[in-house]
Amino acid sequence: MIFPFIYGEGLLMFIGIILIFISFAVFIFSQFHLPENVTTEKHAGGLILIGPIPIIISSSWKMALVLLAIAIIIILLFAFYAIY
Repeated sequence: MIFPFIYGEGLLMFIGIILIFISFAVFIFSQFHLPENVTTEKHAGGLILIGPIPIIISSSWKMALVLLAIAIIIILLFAFYAIY
């Protein structure tokens, strides 16, 4: 078996771990709120940051714009963290 581990220190590491656990909880509990006979439109997307260059993979323009906004926020946060 492979046991992943996370190592780090400081506030950013703590925030990252908390966000991972929150995303798991949202994914698990979001399944309970949808009735079975309701059809929903599904959009998928992914964001890969290689340095300051975002690579966005999306199934719709709306999702691509959301991912672009998230990428810009992440890049600005990293730039702010690097300066200070």
